[in-house]
Parts: sequence; C-alpha cells; structure tokens
Amino acid sequence: MDSFRSIIDALGTGTISNAIGVPESHVRTMRARDSIPLVYWFDLVEKYPQITIEKLRGLRAGRFEETD
Repeated sequence: MDSFRSIIDALGTGTISNAIGVPESHVRTMRARDSIPLVYWFDLVEKYPQITIEKLRGLRAGRFEETD
C-alpha cells in the first residue's frame, strides 16, 4: 500500500466506511483526493494492524515533499 488510494482499494470502500463511521460517498471522495484525513487514522490503525501511524505519516509527508 503505497498511497491512501491504495489503502482504500485494498480494504474496500464499504469496509473503510464502516471502520470510520462515514458514508461510502465520503470514502469515495477521499479516494479521489488520494487522502485520508488525520481524524480517521486512529480508527483505521485500531481496526487494521497492517496499517500503522508511521505508514500514514509517511504517505502524508510524501504528498508535501518538494521536488526539484
């Protein structure tokens, strides 16, 4: 899982929706934006041990790195 989108694809929109308590349409929006807001990270980490805070932080940091 090398992006937020790939996490959503791997677990499924419905699964993520149930895990974080939002409508599937919201998860589809997160997928389109390739972003999972910080407010949902702890729910994901708690329910899915293959997802870690470190992994999520790394994905987020990668989005804001400057490229030359």
